[in-house]
Amino acid sequence: MELDPRDEGRAGIKVQIETVQAVSEIIVDTTPVLTPTIEARQMLQKEPDSTPVMYQTWNNLLFMHWEWDPEEIQKTLPPGLFVDRFGEKAYLGVTPFYMKDVRASFLPEIPGTANFLELNVRTYVHDRRGTPGVWFYSLDCNQGLAVWMAKLFYSLPYHSATMDACEQAGLYEYRCQRLGQESKAEFHYKNEGKGVASPPGSLPYFLAERYLLYTYAQKQRKLYRARIHHSPWDLHRAQLGQCDDSMLKLNGFDARLRPPEHSWFASPVRVKIYALEDAG
Repeated sequence: MELDPRDEGRAGIKVQIETVQAVSEIIVDTTPVLTPTIEARQMLQKEPDSTPVMYQTWNNLLFMHWEWDPEEIQKTLPPGLFVDRFGEKAYLGVTPFYMKDVRASFLPEIPGTANFLELNVRTYVHDRRGTPGVWFYSLDCNQGLAVWMAKLFYSLPYHSATMDACEQAGLYEYRCQRLGQESKAEFHYKNEGKGVASPPGSLPYFLAERYLLYTYAQKQRKLYRARIHHSPWDLHRAQLGQCDDSMLKLNGFDARLRPPEHSWFASPVRVKIYALEDAG
């Protein structure tokens, strides 16, 4: 066992395991894991200097969050990512919303592809340097081109789904059924109108103000990340009618019919998406 000389900037131990058939090396990263600071979170709210690759508007968005065992979540994360905790608590989120006016930054809107529905299942993470972000377990969408492009260019776990949503007198009814699955998620929600304060350091800030996503390319076994930018969320209390945990179950989590501890309705934001970059 010896110090790994190949990475001067990273503490590491090289363990050489000899067998009759082969000699293999395992690099154990011993760099301290930093916890995200308020300053690190606020820094990511600043607009990047680079040119975005895509524009989109997120509309009629519902944040639902369940408190979850941090250790259970940690077991599901790829190498290099760690559960981001608020105090001692970790969270799983389910977020249905409307995607509007979606286009590449260098192209006009393509008819038939600019408006669709999306529902994601997420948790909150940080890397070894304490850079906070979002980890997506799944993203369901009813626009085939969007699914294909997100998988190809961002290695995100998108799934094609049959989805529909409607609004009547302020009540939203949202349904999602992933192709090839029997279960069908359904959510009824309404904006109560009462604002939710989200100053830095608060739980709403911790959960909602996320401006970086992580993704893991299985073939390359490599962690990537991408910045996003939008104005701060304007959150309101949401009144939940029908709500189920079927999307959590599809990702290996069972809430046992427990409703989310926190539900917020968000005003629309215009979003800039930036290119994928190496997170190493």
